[in-house]
Order: sequence, then C-alpha cells, then structure tokens
Amino acid sequence: MAEHDGKPQAVVAVEKEEPCIIAGGRRLRLRGNIPLTTERVERYAAGTATLDAMRVEGLQLISAASELDVDKFTPGATIGGYVEFSATITTTSDLADCYVALVVFESAFLKDDTHPPKAQIRVRQLPDLLAGRPTPVKFSTSPFLGREKTSAFVLLFSAGREVRTNVSSLGDQYFYRRERVIHAAAVRHWLEQNPGASRPAQPLLLMPPQFASTEGFPADATADLTITPDGTVLHVSLDRTFTPSTEENILRTLGAWLFLPKIKGGAPVLTHVLVPLRF
Repeated sequence: MAEHDGKPQAVVAVEKEEPCIIAGGRRLRLRGNIPLTTERVERYAAGTATLDAMRVEGLQLISAASELDVDKFTPGATIGGYVEFSATITTTSDLADCYVALVVFESAFLKDDTHPPKAQIRVRQLPDLLAGRPTPVKFSTSPFLGREKTSAFVLLFSAGREVRTNVSSLGDQYFYRRERVIHAAAVRHWLEQNPGASRPAQPLLLMPPQFASTEGFPADATADLTITPDGTVLHVSLDRTFTPSTEENILRTLGAWLFLPKIKGGAPVLTHVLVPLRF
C-alpha cells in the first residue's frame, strides 16, 4: 500500500523504485519518498513462484554525518545501511507488472511489545516473468534508517496481487506479531470505552482460509469458535466433515482469528461465536 492524498492506496505496479496506483481511472506513478505499508493478503495471485539461491544481506553500516541531525546520535553511531538482494525466480504461470517488496524491521519487535510494529519497505520493478523460465534478479536498495539489529523478508507481486512463493512464510512471524500488538491495543481501548457495560464479542481480524477450490463445500457448514477473555480463539469445532487437509486449513486459519472479547459488567468473559463457512 502507498499513501496518496492522505489515504492508503493499493500498489498495482512499480516503475523502477516508484510505486504506481490507480487514481481517477488512470495509473499514477508516485514520485519521491512515498510511505509504504504491507498487510497480510486474503487471496494470492494465480500461480506460484520459487526463489532459488535467494540472498538478503548487507545492512552495511553507515555513520552519522554532519548534515544529519547528529544531536540524536552519538558520533559514529549506526543509523542504517544498504541491503543487497539477489535471487533466481521461476514461476508456474506468466506474470506481468511484477515487483518485489523488501521489508526490513527491527528484530527486537518479534519479542518486545514496546517496539512499534513499523517496517521500512523498498520496492523494485522486475521484468515480466515467464512460466518455467528462471529469471535472475539482483539489486541494492537505498539506505534503511535505524539503530537496532534488523530482520528482513521479501514479497513478490504481479499486477498488485501477492504471488505465493517458497519464502512467503518468512513474513508470517512479522505479520503474526504485528496483528497481535495491534489487537492488544484495540482490546485495551475496547475495555476502557465500555466500563461496567455488557457487549457481545466483535470481530477484529478475520482472514479467510485460502483454498485452490471450494467446489463441493457444504453450503450450510458452520464453525463454533470459543473466544477467550483476551479476544483470541481457544477452540474451533466444525459441524461437517472435510478432507483432512481442508479441515486442517480451516482450523489453523480460524484459530488465528482475533476478536474484541465479550464484555459482561465491564469485564471480559469467555464466549462462543457461530461462524457460517462461506469462503
């Protein structure tokens, strides 16, 4: 996502290192230092890709210089660095308007809730990727700013939709932590805004399971979710039988859903929520 006119807009392509969005029915290239964000996607693009011999290395340290705000840094303090990225990408289908997003964040965020769930993102245009044809990719980014140890992951996109790759899971830990930090803050606000009140549980993050096909799914299937006082899912019970892999997918995905908990007399309590399985 790229910020434009104060609102987040979906990035549909990248020209060199600059994101493009659709504005007024036309593709608009955003120039300059545009704030970028990334979210966990609900649906992937058609086809998959494999990134072989992938290397994300560098963060070659640079030091505070006189033209920077050195009052915020001790002399010679680390404030960022460059990242070198290289990989060979092979796809299962032809992909156009391709780009990669390199997401760098402070490693401490994975363990310390006091670190904000922010990331610095660099995007880079790729050539069209042809099915079955290995395409080598190599580039270095502009500097990342920060004083802490960093971690990184890579996302691949085609025409604005994320392509599932063999390294997509590298970002899962980041998204998992980010969602839970945001959720915890939302629950605190929910309780503060409803002192002494009684309220039903409210959905906050409901990512649907991803299936190759939902053909043959029973139309009236439901799931019973047990929601804890902290708004997480304790247990999922299905009222229909699915294939083992499909059932595992449903249980895993619904088990990661997040809610604002049910409140009774101002206190969060355990509750159950019935969810129709329409994906």
